Amino acid sequence: MMKHEDMGVSRPAETRSFGARDWFIVFLLVMASIQCIRGCYCVNSSSLDWRTYAHGTAKLPYQGRVGMIGVLRWAEGSPLMIRGAAKLDRMDVGRYPEPMTVEKFTSLLAAILSMLLMLAFMIRFSLRHGYRPWWLPSVLMLAISFITLSVRCESMEWTPYDVPQALLFGVAVLCALDRQWYFVLPLFMVDVPWRETSIFLIAVCVPLFYTSEAVAWRQSRVRTIQTALLAVGMGTYWALVRHAIQVRYAHNGNDAYIHYSNNIHALMLPHHWPQMLGAGGYFLVFIVLERSLASPRQRLILYSFLVCLPVILLYGVWVELRIWIEWTLPWSAIAASELQSHLRAGPETPKGYVLS
Repeated sequence: MMKHEDMGVSRPAETRSFGARDWFIVFLLVMASIQCIRGCYCVNSSSLDWRTYAHGTAKLPYQGRVGMIGVLRWAEGSPLMIRGAAKLDRMDVGRYPEPMTVEKFTSLLAAILSMLLMLAFMIRFSLRHGYRPWWLPSVLMLAISFITLSVRCESMEWTPYDVPQALLFGVAVLCALDRQWYFVLPLFMVDVPWRETSIFLIAVCVPLFYTSEAVAWRQSRVRTIQTALLAVGMGTYWALVRHAIQVRYAHNGNDAYIHYSNNIHALMLPHHWPQMLGAGGYFLVFIVLERSLASPRQRLILYSFLVCLPVILLYGVWVELRIWIEWTLPWSAIAASELQSHLRAGPETPKGYVLS
């Protein structure tokens, strides 16, 4: 069992039943989660025809994120999903920037389910570690999600796979933080086909694995060998799966060029800066500045993210806030822990101010 002080939470978790007030808060969180996804998938449009993705003819890197191919192909042949998409399109005719196709309808439902599962895992994480109030990590998760998915005026697009992949990646990091390694590797194996950035799990999990035991043991030769085997095994699996996908769709064409011109344009013109920062800037800056309030293992996640940051900035379009989406759950957990530590430290009087 994890020590609670490792999470930056000094108070142990308490076992108690939810009352009516708690369930009402859960209801509000569920409604906010659904609205966050609707704000992205219903209002935004897509520059890609996802029928081509379902049938394997879209360009890379979109086609290479194969996690939703089977789901969309099934939905195209499902009378229930076809009727559902048509009914929703008729109910809100004229409100959407594009028709509610069966692919978009299915992606909407998959994203809602994924977001609700993220909420469930965030609540479980909070109760497990005794956060007060228990809904604090969930609210921070929703704040990050709204900025990332809904509060956008540039690059207003939706994709089928981003939110499900954020669920897989985020839950894997939380399990690694909790030393639940029997969940981490299966989640990593499922996550790899969904998105190339699943490789970031190696950067997060390897240092957490190495520090998961007592100091004397983790410095031993056996621990070093085990950690090396974990890193090599995860890296080999990732490389084989991604290579197989690239070979399978090698003739599809590729849009995975480095977006230098777009990013330089966004950097030079200040009106791009508010969205360019987004959740990845607004939250990360605060988390890093207050990192002394996080636990050592949480700080390892921050340092692991900084290792991944150059890759994100090199290959991502900076005004597309989806480039940060897989870090939603880890950042929510760390930010909540820092806030808990700050609140429990008691009020401070800023220098130069006098409290009357």
